[in-house]
Amino acid sequence: MTEKELRKQYNKEWKNRRPRQHLAWLICYVEAWVPVVVVLIQLVGGINDQKIGIIAVCIVIFVVLEVISAILMVAHMREWPKYLEENKERLKSSNK
Repeated sequence: MTEKELRKQYNKEWKNRRPRQHLAWLICYVEAWVPVVVVLIQLVGGINDQKIGIIAVCIVIFVVLEVISAILMVAHMREWPKYLEENKERLKSSNK
């Protein structure tokens, strides 16, 4: 087993162990791009005060969702070294 395969297995197990956290990460990650689309739509045509307000709100929403997504991903990756250490023998035995 390679480290890449072990990481895939870890990701799958993590999704099964923490389905709410995975779903929250997925929602935040995907939904963070909706404000980007809204900003691009607002840039079509002229710029006025209302559009600048909408763009500012969209930027704040994007940043908040990306920060939440990053926090969840850091929590996910924090467990990886422990999992790797616990499964070192599987990596060694398959590399022979």
